[in-house]
Amino acid sequence: MAAEGIKVVIAPTAFKGSLAARDVAESLGEGVRRVWPNARVELLPLSDGGDEWVLAMVSAADGSFVDVQVGGPLGEPVQARYGVIETDDTTTAVIEMAAASGLTLVPEDRRDPRRATTYGTGELMLHALDGGAQRLLVGLGGSATNDGGTGLAWLWACASPGPAAIPCHRAVARWPTSRPWTCRGWTHVCRRPRSWWRATS
Repeated sequence: MAAEGIKVVIAPTAFKGSLAARDVAESLGEGVRRVWPNARVELLPLSDGGDEWVLAMVSAADGSFVDVQVGGPLGEPVQARYGVIETDDTTTAVIEMAAASGLTLVPEDRRDPRRATTYGTGELMLHALDGGAQRLLVGLGGSATNDGGTGLAWLWACASPGPAAIPCHRAVARWPTSRPWTCRGWTHVCRRPRSWWRATS
């Protein structure tokens, strides 16, 4: 079958636990080109808000990436990435919970949503705001936890103004390390001026 003038749009999501969305798209694209060598193939990997949400959004909007170390789902440090999209009047940070609190970050034999946390996702959000973001887009898929955002909220409580700063640590019931987890690098969050909080809340 001739394929002159045919355009094929390939827009898959990830095959969870097997292939990333971009890898799926590239593999399907190779198959299409074998059958229709002259077809115009456009790869548009998608995400439902979980894994690769940032990659899909930033690639589509020609944005940039920021890498930062945050706390993972079980407290161990992980390298996470979020995206930044600049428009004429707004700087938007694109964050995926899976990057800091995702299921793929936890070994299968340690997966327990009761012990996992969204704390690292909160660290990504605060890092983005410190970097000048005025708007946050957060994808909530691919999570390892069902804490309902409690870990994230705890970190944001540290940033709230008040006559006395809330100690920047937490002690979670049955936390694996059995000790408070210090907010690495975010001690200054507890000392933000009220003007900052009003401007970003």
